[in-house]
Amino acid sequence: TEEEKTAIKKDYQTKAEGLASCKSAEEFDAWLKNHLSSEQENQSEQIIQAQIDATLTTGYGYETNKPIGSWAFTVAKAAGESFIFEGPDRYTVYHLVKAPYFKNEATKTVRHILLTSGTYGSDNAALAQAQNVINMWLSGDATAQSFAKLASIYSEDPGSKAEGGLYTNISKGVMVSEFDQWCFDASRKAGDCGIIKTSFGYHIMFFQSEGLTDWQATAYDKLFSEDYNKAYTALEESHPIAVAPSFNVRAKK
Repeated sequence: TEEEKTAIKKDYQTKAEGLASCKSAEEFDAWLKNHLSSEQENQSEQIIQAQIDATLTTGYGYETNKPIGSWAFTVAKAAGESFIFEGPDRYTVYHLVKAPYFKNEATKTVRHILLTSGTYGSDNAALAQAQNVINMWLSGDATAQSFAKLASIYSEDPGSKAEGGLYTNISKGVMVSEFDQWCFDASRKAGDCGIIKTSFGYHIMFFQSEGLTDWQATAYDKLFSEDYNKAYTALEESHPIAVAPSFNVRAKK
C-alpha cells in the first residue's frame, strides 16, 4: 500500500541520515557493520566485512555526470563530510575519507615490443627471439627511433605496434604488474632497456621519458577526447552518407 511505501521510505531516510551523521571513516564503518549485522543475522563476520570494504573507492576522479562529482569537487570539502543522494528507489550516502587532491606523480612514456610463445612455439623460443631483437637494436645506434622501427616489425601488441610500441603518460597501476613495476622503478632513466615477462608474453622495454603529472595526463586525455568527438561530429555532418536500398541477385557461371 502507499502507506507502507511511505513508512519504508521514511525508515530508510532515517537510516541514511544516521549513516551520514558519522564524522570519520571509522564511525562510518562501525555504523555500517551494526546495520548489516542486524539486516543479515546469519551472515558471517568475514562476509559482512567484505561488504564494508567494498564501499571504499580510492582515487575517485571528478565526473560531472554523477552526484558525488559535483558535491565533492566543485566546492572544497574536508575529510569527514557526508552527502545523501536521493534516487528514485534508494538513498546513497557518500562519506569523504580524504579531501580532493591533485595526483602529482609523474606518468611514464615507454616503448615496448611484445613477443609471445604462441608465435614462436615456446617460452624459451620467445625469450631467445626477444634477446635477438634487443641485440639487433644494441648493435645499431640504439635510439628511440630505431627501437620504434623494430617494434613496427616484430611487436605483437596491436595497441601500440603502429606507433612503434609507444605508450605515453602511463599512470601507476594501469598496466599489468610486471610492466608497471619496470616503468615505475625509482632508478629508471631515459634510454634504459630490458626484457620482462608478463602473462601476455615477453616484452622488450625501452624507457623513453617521464610524462606529464598524473592529473595533467588525465586532463589532457579528457580534452583530447572532447576535441576528437567534436571534429568527428563535424565531419559526419559535412559528409552525409547515402545508403543504397538493398537488393537480391542471382548469378550463374
